[in-house]
Amino acid sequence: MEIRGIINKVALPDDKSQNKLSSKKETQRGDVVEISKEAKDLIQKVKEQQIQQIRERIQNNYYNSDEVIYKVAEKILREIRS
Repeated sequence: MEIRGIINKVALPDDKSQNKLSSKKETQRGDVVEISKEAKDLIQKVKEQQIQQIRERIQNNYYNSDEVIYKVAEKILREIRS
């Protein structure tokens, strides 16, 4: 098991933020990144798989094991000390 930090969040732009940007009177030129529908669907599928894995681990008491508790406590202490 790997713990990658306390905060692990992926931010994706939503359609609402795009509307706000395009409604501005000033036009700005620059790089544009578009995420395809297929990529968004894939991300959603991966999230659902991760959630299912977490639910299974909760049911199997995986997170109550000494190994997991020790690793979580170790990461929290490391984060507090830095």
